[in-house]
This record gives sequence, C-alpha cells and structure tokens, in this order.
Amino acid sequence: KNVDKESLKLCQRLFAKILSMAGMVDNLMASIASAAKSASAVGYLANIAKEHSVLTAAQGLIERAISISSSSDDDLGDRTNLTLQYMHLMELTYAHQKAFDAFKGFVSKYPKLKVKQVTNQQVLDIIKGIKNVSDPKVLRGVSLDCPKWKPVSMLCDQGKCQVTIPALARTVVEDNKKKQAGDSHGAAQDRERQSKTSYTTLELDLLALWFTAIKIMYNAGCIQALSAVIELLEPLRQNQELHLTSIRNEHAYYCTIATILMNWESKLPSVEFEEKGKSKTHNNIYLCADSHSQAPAWQPIEYKGKKGHLIPVLVTGLKCWHLRAGCTFFTKKQFENAVQSIPDGSTVIFGFGEIDCREGILVAVAQNKYKNVEEGIKTNVSVYIEALEEVALANNFQVYVHPIVPVLDVTREMVKKFTRELKIRVEESKYLQYLDFFDQLLDENDGLREEFALDGTHLNPKYVRLLEKSINSSSTAVVETKKN
Repeated sequence: KNVDKESLKLCQRLFAKILSMAGMVDNLMASIASAAKSASAVGYLANIAKEHSVLTAAQGLIERAISISSSSDDDLGDRTNLTLQYMHLMELTYAHQKAFDAFKGFVSKYPKLKVKQVTNQQVLDIIKGIKNVSDPKVLRGVSLDCPKWKPVSMLCDQGKCQVTIPALARTVVEDNKKKQAGDSHGAAQDRERQSKTSYTTLELDLLALWFTAIKIMYNAGCIQALSAVIELLEPLRQNQELHLTSIRNEHAYYCTIATILMNWESKLPSVEFEEKGKSKTHNNIYLCADSHSQAPAWQPIEYKGKKGHLIPVLVTGLKCWHLRAGCTFFTKKQFENAVQSIPDGSTVIFGFGEIDCREGILVAVAQNKYKNVEEGIKTNVSVYIEALEEVALANNFQVYVHPIVPVLDVTREMVKKFTRELKIRVEESKYLQYLDFFDQLLDENDGLREEFALDGTHLNPKYVRLLEKSINSSSTAVVETKKN
C-alpha cells in the first residue's frame, strides 16, 4: 500500500523508540516469525534503528542479519551490503578496530569475490598483517606488517568535484543570481544525470566496502598500507560515473583521501600521542568536522610553542541543524560520540556548516521553512553556537571554530553570508574563539586561491599554515566553569 512520506517517517521514529527499550530486539524477532529469518528484512530494521540513533539495537539487528546471511553463500549481495552497513555503524561509535576486523573477516571468507580483475584476496594480501588499525608504527610508516608507504600517483579524475548540489538548493541559488541581475524568469531546472556504470549492484557494494575500509583506515591512522590499496583499486574507477550511483558517498571519501595522499611526501608524519603518567611534550589538536576534517588530518602544527599534529575526528554528514534540541538523527549521536572520544581538557577545532550552506538552508528556503536565506543562517548558526558552548563547558575544551570552506563556486556567496554571521556570534561568546583566516583563502577576484585547490570540494592541506598562524595569534581563552 502507498504510505505518505510523513506517516512513514512517524512510524519509523516510533518503531525506533520502541527498539530502544530493554529486551525489545528479542521480542521483535519472536513476533515477526519467518521475516526474522530474512537477512535483508532484519538489515532493513537495523537501518531504521540506526537512522534514529538507537545504535545498540541497530548493532544487535545487523549482527543477526549477518549471521543469517552467513549460513548460505547463495546471496553474496546481502552479506556484502550488510557488512558495509555494519562498518558504517561502527564509524558512528568510533569503533574503528571492529569495523576493520569485520572487513578483514569478509575479504578472508570470500577471497574470490571481485570487481573486474581485482579480488578480495588481493586486498587481503595488502592488509592481512595489520592487527591494530591504530598502530602508531603503521601511521608513521615504519611497520613491517604491510607494504612500504609511497605517495599516491595520478588519479584518473584528479581534481574533479565529487559532490552534487540538490536541485532545490540550485533553484534558490540561481533565482537569487537572477534577481541580482534583474532577471525574474523561472527557477532553475533539475539537471540531475543518470549514472553511466557497467557495474552490478553486488560489484558496487563491494567497491563501497573497499572504499569504506580506506576511509576507516585513514581516520584511524592506518596510513602506510593505503597507497598500495589505492593503486590496486584506481583502475576500477576509469570510465565509471560512480559519483552518480548508490555508492556516491563512499566513492567521494575515497577520492578525497586518495587526492590528499597524492599531496603527501615520501615520509609519513611522526605523530606522538599522550601516555598516562608521562609529561606532555607535544600539542596535538583535535579537528572535529565533516569531510573537511580529512585534508588537514595528521598534518604537523605548532601550537603554543610545542609541536604536534591535527588529529581527525570525522562526523560524516553532520549539519549544524542536526545539533538542535530534540533531533534524533544519527549524525547528532555521532557528534556526541565524537566529543566523548576526545580527552577532557583538549584543544579542539570544530568545523561544521558547509553542508548547511550547500543544501540544508537552501532546500529549507525552497520549501518555505524560512522566509529567506538570512533567517535560515541566523537560525542554524544559533543552533551551532549553543551546541559548541555546551560542549566546551562540559568537557573543559579549548574550542576554536573553523570558518566555512569556500571551495564551491556555486555556494560561495552563501558561504560568505554564513561565515559573517558565524564570526559575529563566535566573537560574542565567552567560550569560543574564531579562526579568522577566511579572507586569506580567496584571491582578488573572490575565487579560491589556486594553491589551496584540491579536488573541487575540499581545501589543499597546504592551508594548514594559515590555520596554524591564526590559532597561535588568537588570544588564549580560558573555558569558565559553570557556577550555580
């Protein structure tokens, strides 16, 4: 039967709330009888739980689904997709080791599964010696458990933007441009294109699995082995419009990370981490952000006279709007988990808002949820500031706020408006400090400076020198403890 979208969303939200209660997963399995034996059906229920941040129930359900699919090799499609779901779920809790182990287990069990000429066995041969995905030796490039590090060579679509602007968002942007030019003709037309790919659904899921493993390894610091994996997979992307397929998100992260690693030198960073009972000899800074956390990740930085590195804390797909009170979307839960993963008293840079500028606010305006872009910006910035102030106070963080990244031409005016409001609000706060280097990213024609271009979406790691100068020139703010 046809169910309207809002009714379906309400049913799913209520279902997830029920699953959050103790013992309800077992009760559910008992009540749905034969459907409980379908791996895809149980996986679907797990996804509903995940979408509404009921992560414990989601993990229980996805593990059941994987167990069901493991009993037969008849449908490798289910098992591949469910393993991918599990890895994404582990990302939400920063359980990188569990995600990595699940990936190794899958490629070990199905070594002959392949996309064109590339098999799981070939991927496994590269990573099989790695036991700890966060092993500092693998991060520094001195491990004997995997191939030696070498810079990533040329990519088949180097520099190509891998994100798309939603049709509704484009409508608002283009209508605003027409108004400014005195042209009041109709709204922009939807120009979404169909993907041209020769891959089957199973092959796309397997590619997504490999791409996600690269993403997890990169963010866990398992860098040394990545160039070999990327070199193996890169030919599979030629003449395939993967950015327009169901795995566009996984593909986008692969492209970003591969492009970043092209810009790395032959020697990997000598990152040091704090050890209990030992004096602090370095100043690592945590960078908690969406995909814009990836380019500056692991880059060296000097802060307050001590050397350190930027440690990535990725929150995939988070919008400022998701941080509002009462939101149950899983990205907010991941943000909360991200904060918990960072040691109390740390220096943290938060970098969110670009997705709000690219789609969130513009789509909301097109849907008449705000009377104009300015109202949407003020609302979203207020949500963001309130959330960051709460985090700073609760965790004794020294919080710096990253300006919105102005890479995309089509949204740059929107980004400039958002950044102006963000700067004003941060400078009014007693608990936050603004990193004021936005204008230095742009040239005299208001375009992105060429030296900071990377992939059409993200900044080149070279921009970290601007960040370093800004964070050291900022006045030292002491996070006050809430009284009474």
